[in-house]
Amino acid sequence: MNESCVVQTYTSKSFDIVNPTTETIVIRDIAHSLFLKCRFGGHSTCFYSVAQHSLLVADLLYNLGEKPIYGLLHDAAEAYVGDMSRPFRHLLQRKYKCDIGEVENNILKKLYEKIDVPFPNADDWKMVKLADNMALYMEANIFLNKLIKEWKFELTKEEMETARSLTDSRKLLPLLPLDAENMFMGEFKNLTGIRRTWL
Repeated sequence: MNESCVVQTYTSKSFDIVNPTTETIVIRDIAHSLFLKCRFGGHSTCFYSVAQHSLLVADLLYNLGEKPIYGLLHDAAEAYVGDMSRPFRHLLQRKYKCDIGEVENNILKKLYEKIDVPFPNADDWKMVKLADNMALYMEANIFLNKLIKEWKFELTKEEMETARSLTDSRKLLPLLPLDAENMFMGEFKNLTGIRRTWL
């Protein structure tokens, strides 16, 4: 028996998380959902969206000489499965053998197929992870109260310095949610040339 797990999207699509299709993936749904999701599980000092985080990761990848589209869309699956804290994600993998990353990758593969962009290879993912960790480091130091001792940023001191030097501080000014959505959509259009974002 085939499993299914269907959610309704902003544009009223029936999206099956287990069996995603190109027909039900809509970039407008992704942008809309991500701008309403707060980073750090809502424990930040102000609202800072996953959409704005994605814009920062794209900007860092561009500054590192890599492909910014992979940064913009690296958390796109969270529009459907939700934003999960790293400690909880690691617990699911380690203790319960539940790899949510496999579900997310299946969604991302359909997304990249739909927009006709090659799926990131291992080297691409390595750079996305670096940029993601750099963004996390910068964001945590700005949007969280005094950091607890359990924080691990998975960056060398040199990479932390690179993060500071490559990050435009204006990109870390919290955006109003609708502004974050519009900027996400604008960046997507600039990077892909795709204008019909409701399809």
